Amino acid sequence: MRLKGKTALVTGAAGGMGRGIATAFAAEGAFVICADRHESACEETAALIRSDGGTALSLECDVTKDADIGRAIALAERERGSLDILLNGAGIMRSQQLLETTRESFQTTLDVNLMGLFFMLQAAAKLMVKAGRGGRLAVILASTISPGPGEFVPVTIFDTVPPAVGLLKQSSRVPACFADPARRDVCSLRCDNPGGRG
Repeated sequence: MRLKGKTALVTGAAGGMGRGIATAFAAEGAFVICADRHESACEETAALIRSDGGTALSLECDVTKDADIGRAIALAERERGSLDILLNGAGIMRSQQLLETTRESFQTTLDVNLMGLFFMLQAAAKLMVKAGRGGRLAVILASTISPGPGEFVPVTIFDTVPPAVGLLKQSSRVPACFADPARRDVCSLRCDNPGGRG
């Protein structure tokens, strides 16, 4: 088992890719903390892992809320001492007409897909640096919706904030904005886009 003894926090674990990745980590021996704002579905993922002989906890977590991010990181530290893996899979997809997209809707997309991603990465990196044992930070950016005529699709941060994602993609190490520059060797960052864009 390649992840035996490792601790993984997976956001967006209530279903889809998040659930699939959480169960795959568990199958490789990781202790998985399943986090999602959909509490019951998130617990279903954890229960599925446990029924297959793995170890998992579930946690209601809205990545747009600092308090929820803090609770997730605190749980990892309390139960396991630190994190070895953060899989940041939480995200929302909305296909909307360009002329009908509201500021509120667009802001919600940014809050989840950019702000939530960034501050969860930051919090996990701080814990990894504090523990001094290293870890991996992964970002899953799925862009699978093809816009129709006249549609605007604020699906991922590749689409909404290219410079921010450029910062993440250009470095294979956690940049100074995530971790102490003197400790950049502690954590590494990976961005994957299964949708094929970005």
